[in-house]
This record gives sequence, structure tokens and C-alpha cells, in this order.
Amino acid sequence: MKRMALAMTAVLVFLLAACGGEENPLANTEWRLVALGNADAPSEVGAGDPTAEFTTAEDMTGWTGCNSYAARYSARESELRLDELTWTEAGCPTDTLFQQEQRMQDSLATVERFEVSEERLTLHSEGGQALVFERVGGRGQSE
Repeated sequence: MKRMALAMTAVLVFLLAACGGEENPLANTEWRLVALGNADAPSEVGAGDPTAEFTTAEDMTGWTGCNSYAARYSARESELRLDELTWTEAGCPTDTLFQQEQRMQDSLATVERFEVSEERLTLHSEGGQALVFERVGGRGQSE
């Protein structure tokens, strides 16, 4: 009887470990870009209302200010990886928006890790670059 109880406890612990895991803090959230550039002193976003929306635990979409983009992502602890990053190729109406979009695309393409709080998301990319977002609406809600 002791062996059976021990075996059942071991199975339960295994199942909880396999299913438990940490909740993905990015899933079902939507963000508006407020700053980008050097992580130590990012510049405010000029225009275009760029966004990032983590629609599921694996998919994200967004707007650069000129074009839509989409990617598959994986978030583990503070590490973030974007795969299959694609975007539309419409022209930007101004050079300022074009430059802002290029900086955002470059950062998204090389993102390595993230920091998230209740109201702020920072994506850190290679070379010390960062995208700083503010939450739109509540968790899992859009405005």
C-alpha cells in the first residue's frame, strides 16, 4: 500500500510539473509603442501609433506605423524569440515614419529578451536597442 501511494504521488508530481509551468505573461496582451532606440535612453515615438499584440501564447501581430507585421514567438522566463517575422510592404507617407519603422523592424528582428510589468513591456534587442510599450486596455482586453 505504501508503494502504491508513493507511486501515485510521483505520478501526480510529474503531471503537475508537466502541465504547471509559468503562465505566459505576454499571451493575450496588447501594447502601444512609446519609445525606441538605445535601451539607456530610448527616443519617444513620433507618429504612426505602432503596436504589438500577443494574440495567443505563440502568435503576435502588430503595426509599425506604416505596415502590419506578424510572427511566431516563444517566451521563457525573460528570454523572447521571434520566428517567421513577416510584414507588409506598403510605403510610408513620410521619411520620419519610414526611419521609425526601420528601427522597429531591426529591433524586432534581433529581439533577445523582455521585461514586463502591469503597464509596461520592454523588448531588448542585440546591440543595446529597446522597444518600450505601454499596455492598451486591461489584460486580454483591447480599448
